[in-house]
Order: sequence, then C-alpha cells, then structure tokens
Amino acid sequence: MKGTSRKIRVAEHIEVEWLQGRTAETVCPNCGMAGPVQQILATDYTPPGASHRFVLQVCPHCGGRFVDNMHTMDYAADALIELGWHSYQAQIGAGIWPISAPLTRINKPAGAKVLEIGGAYGFGLDFCVRARGWRGEGFDPSPLAAFGARELRLDIRQDYFTEGNLAEGPWDVIISTEVIEHLEEPPAFLRLMRRAITDDGILVLTTPDAEWITPALAPAELISLISPDAHLILQTAQSLRIALEQAGFAHVVVVRESMTLIAYASPAPFTLNEDMAAGRASYRQYLAGRAALAPAGSDVQLGFAGRALFEASNDADIAGVDAAWASLRAGTLERFGYDLETLSALPPGCAEASLSGLAMKIPLGLGMILYSLAMHRLGQGESRSHLRPLFQLAADAVAALQQALAQRSLGDGLSDNIALIIRDELLLCASEAGEPGSVAGLVARGDTVIGWRGFVALVNTGQFEQAGALQAGLLGDMPGAEIPAGLRRDALLSLANFHLLAPEGDAGHVFAYAEALRADGENVDEMLLGAFTRLVNAGRHEEAEALAAAQPCLQALDAQQGQAAADARLAMVILDLQRGRTEAALRRLAKLGQDGADAGLQDRLCVDAFVRLVNDSAFAAARQLLPLVEPVSLKARPPFSPAERDALFASGILFMQEKDDWRRGAVRFAKLRDEMVKCTPEGETPQALFWPALRGEAVVLFNLGRAEEATALLTAFVPLYPGAPDDLRQLIEK
Repeated sequence: MKGTSRKIRVAEHIEVEWLQGRTAETVCPNCGMAGPVQQILATDYTPPGASHRFVLQVCPHCGGRFVDNMHTMDYAADALIELGWHSYQAQIGAGIWPISAPLTRINKPAGAKVLEIGGAYGFGLDFCVRARGWRGEGFDPSPLAAFGARELRLDIRQDYFTEGNLAEGPWDVIISTEVIEHLEEPPAFLRLMRRAITDDGILVLTTPDAEWITPALAPAELISLISPDAHLILQTAQSLRIALEQAGFAHVVVVRESMTLIAYASPAPFTLNEDMAAGRASYRQYLAGRAALAPAGSDVQLGFAGRALFEASNDADIAGVDAAWASLRAGTLERFGYDLETLSALPPGCAEASLSGLAMKIPLGLGMILYSLAMHRLGQGESRSHLRPLFQLAADAVAALQQALAQRSLGDGLSDNIALIIRDELLLCASEAGEPGSVAGLVARGDTVIGWRGFVALVNTGQFEQAGALQAGLLGDMPGAEIPAGLRRDALLSLANFHLLAPEGDAGHVFAYAEALRADGENVDEMLLGAFTRLVNAGRHEEAEALAAAQPCLQALDAQQGQAAADARLAMVILDLQRGRTEAALRRLAKLGQDGADAGLQDRLCVDAFVRLVNDSAFAAARQLLPLVEPVSLKARPPFSPAERDALFASGILFMQEKDDWRRGAVRFAKLRDEMVKCTPEGETPQALFWPALRGEAVVLFNLGRAEEATALLTAFVPLYPGAPDDLRQLIEK
C-alpha cells in the first residue's frame, strides 16, 4: 500500500522522499529476523557520473534501520585524497573529542594493548598512545590510513582487519568509531571483535543514533545520518545492544550523546571512569602537545592547534588561547605566507574553491579558529564594535568551507553550528551600533535567548529606543524559564536600568525585577534607591511613599552609602515636602549639611523643592522652606541662572498671598523683570518668565493702589516685545 508523499531536495545531489504505509519482505542484516519491514525513507543520490537509489527500512524486532540497496563505497580508492579529504579530516573534519572522550572513561593501565578498527587518520589510536600510554595498532583500508601512519607516526595498516589478524591479539581495548554503520554484516564484525578481545577487555563503539531520522530533522543533519553510499545499517540503542549481546558480549552499556550512540561492551563486568573533567584536561594536553610536535603549517599542526584554540576559548583559558594562537600564526605564515593577526579578508577565490583548492588558500578550520578567538576576546572585555570585522571574517571562512563541501553534497556539523552562532553575534554587533533594521533582524530571528542578549547590549550602549522596540516586538516583560541563569540576571539588571534611565522608562516596573533578582540572592538596594529617586522626580509620590514604607534600604536611608543613596536622600527631602512633612524635610536638609553635602547642591535642592511647593499651591510648606531659599534670591546677580530665576519668581508668587508681603513680591518681580529686559533686545522674544513676572509686578502694584505705576510699566513693555498676553493689553486699557 502506498501513502501520499513528496520528494524533497536536501542537497545538490540528494533528494529524499518520506514514505508512508510501505512495507517489504526481507531479512534484517542486524538481528536476522525474516519478514515484513516498514519502509520509511527513499533517497535518490546522483553524484557526478553515477545514480543510486536507497530505501531505508525499519526492523520491527531489533529496531535497526537498514537500506535495501547495499551499494558501498570503495574505501581504498584514491578519490578521497583527490577530493582533499585528508586535509579536511586532519584540520577540522575529524571529531577528535568525540573519538577521545569515550576512551578517557576506560579503566586500563599504561601499557594496555589497543586495536583501532576503521580509524582513518588514526586519531583515536594516537590519543590512546600519547594520552593514555597504551600501545597498539590500527587497521583501515582508506588512503587516509597511510597519511595518518606517516604524519602521526603510528602503526596503522592500510587494510581490513580479518580473522587472519587474530593471532596478533588479543587486545585489552578495541576502538571502532563510526564504523559499524558502514558494514553490510554487523553481526559478523562483532563476533570477530569478540574473538579479538581479552576476557576482561572493553570494546568501544560509536555510531549514529537512527532514532533521530524523522521528517522533523534539519536537512544538514539528515544528510549526515543517512550518508548515501556510505551508511548501510544504522543502529538504535536497542538494536545495538541486541547485536552486541548476540555476538557474545555479556556486559553492555549504551550511552546517548546528542545524535551519537556510544557502546561499551565486554565479556566481563566493568566500571567506567566518571571523572570527565580529568578526561577533558588530558584531551586538551594532548592537543597542545601534538600541535607543538607537528611541523609548522602541516595539516595536523593546523588541525591540532585550531582545536586547541577552540577548547581553550571554551574554557576561558587565556594562556591556552595565547599559545594556540601563536602556533596557528606560525603555521599559517609558513604554509600560506600571511599573518593571521593582520588578515582582513580571505584570499581571492575562496568563495568558490573546491575542498582541495581551499586547502591551498586558508586553513580549512579558519572559521572555527577566528570564531574562537573572537569569542575569547569578547569574554576578555573587547567591544563588539572592535571585534565585528573578526566575526565577519570568521563567517566568510565558514561559508567558504561549507560551499566547498556542498560541491560534493557534504556538510560539516561544527561549521554549521558556528555559522549560526556567528550570525547571531553579527546581529548583536549591528544592534550595538544602532544600525537600522538590527532590531527587526533580532525579532525575525525569533529566539528569545539571542533577543535578551541583544536587549542587554542595547541598554549597555544607551540604545534605549531600540531596546524598547525589541522588548515590545519579541521579549515581553520578563525573561522566561528558558533563559540561562547568567543571561537572566543580566536581562533583569538591564530591564531595571532601562526603566531607570530611558526617557520612556517606568520606574514602577523596577520592583518586579528587583524581587526576581533578590530571590536569586542578588543585592538590589541600589536598584531600589534609584527607582525611588526616579519616582519622586517624576512626581509619582504615592508610589514612592509606598516603596519607602516597604523597603528596608529606604527605611535606613541615612546608613546607606554611595551615589544612589545620596540621590535618594535628596529625593526623600522632596517627598517629605510634597507630603507635608516640612519639619522632617528641614531636618534632612540640616543633616545633609552636617554630613558635608555640597552647598550648591543643597541650594539647588531647596530651590527646586520651594518652586514645586509654590507651583502646587502648598504655600504654608513653602514658607517653612523660605529661610533656606531667601539667601539664594538675595545673592543672585545678573545674569541669573534658571534656578535663580525660578527662585525669584516663586518667591514673588508666595509674597502675593499675604498683604503684608505684597511689597516684597513687587521687588522680586521687578528684579527678575529688569534682568530679563537687559538680556533681551527690543523686538526679540523675551524669556519664558518675562510676561508672568511682568503680570505679577503689575498685579501687586494695582493691589497696592499704585495703578499709575502699573499702567506705565505695562505701557512701556507690552509694545516692546512680541507675544504679549491679551490680559496685559486689557490691563492697559482699564
């Protein structure tokens, strides 16, 4: 029965079709079950000069996946070398850590005998010899084995391991990394391995995890799993365990790591070393040591040094980064004739080069190398604006490698991941620079982790308007549970700073961020003090009052240290005045003076509070503050500062409220009016306070019964300047 399906092109030479409801009668090559199997995926592979079709099938007994057409590659052919595969594998392609990591868990002493099957270049065997102190040999039919034997100085035979080689054993450890999926008969291979191993030896296998093969898988990852012409039988954890146990391995441990299965199997019980930190340290030592031993500019030197830089950057190891970078600079200069430190663009032709051609122009791992260096320098405090060219050059190098591999329908998982990360870093660079469209790019990216990183960067560089747009378009009010703890902390701090510093910010939102940070053990006193000050300055006195009543840092304000506390003490004076606590405000002002607060700052605060009180018609409170403001008014000399003008005008308004003070009010208005007349030539628009001061002076004179003086005053100045209010003209007429 055939269901609906459609063909999808996933690479230049690969087209796939997900099948539904198809079955076939066959025998499972993994467990031997005969009967109907489900067919799930058809692959048309059309490399230059050839065409193959494979249908992937699922065994209902063991769960393994296998193709119906066991067409295999000739691993002994020189085509891989002509392609440049040896350079690619040595420089970046071979996953040396995935190969080495399982070996760090094996509890075998120095001198143990090790066999590597299908190790290609032999990196697994090399790690065993160099890092673990084991001794042994390797077998692989591909020409890569000859390169590895020569360049790593290992006993690797360019041949298949057969029954005839058993006499050279047995071996304490057997490694077979990414091999079993290439074999037509896994059971026969595993039985051979059982005969080759000691009674307490350990077999280590790695192979792709077939359970990842679903329609939801990204094309690049799907290609790496099905690998047409190479992968014949793909294992699940269940099928691999069944195959190992049927081959005579009584004790089996299968571990899933991302898209890979790692199997440890032995005839006898065993324990694994769980000290992964020690294992990783030995791996890094191995990389650095190997880079130092290799000839400068060779594939292995560039490969080991590049991987060493990547790992040192991940571990924030400054010395390790510096050593690896120096090694790479020397190797690149030796091989290509340029210094990586001054490289600003890829050599011509990289964007369209073949893999072998690209290896003649740049280190094939250059994208990984420059990305690692950029991330390290970013972590050391260098600005993104300074590192942006380095990120861009890394992106160009990654793209060059990707297109070279794509010419053969191949991919590199690490480079694909790095390309995505660099894309995000360049988005952040553009955001920090305030470039148009950068926020739109982050919103279109749709990833809240990257979005919050962008928000933090925008706030840190004062791009508040764009930060607000990013928050509104993607992020919402609070970072969610999916945000890593360190980034969540930075996001909450940036949210608080945004609402404390941005013109469009709302200090009322700060409390929620402060509580979230406090729950994580952060000290948020300074944040709350800043929120209190901003609320007072915004005239949101009820909210400020509630905050002051609820927060210990504000209840013990006099004991707080720092600029935020000093600002909050001044804000508290204003709040006291606004809430009618004049005596408390005066006490605070006196205390500020005793504590050595800046006299000019105190004067400005007094004037500001006085003006606020007068503007709010809180005349009784303003009179209590008048003794502190009068000296400022009396000492004022033309040209007046804005604060002095405000003090004179507010004093005049206050004096207008009591008949006994009318004369004093007239003096204040006259002093202010006279100063502004001297500053304003005839015919020009006067200062904003000129007309209100003139009105106040005229009204007081009328109240004092000095109408002729008032009329003369208005008659003199109303025609003098443009913009006179109508009520002043009407006073003249009256």
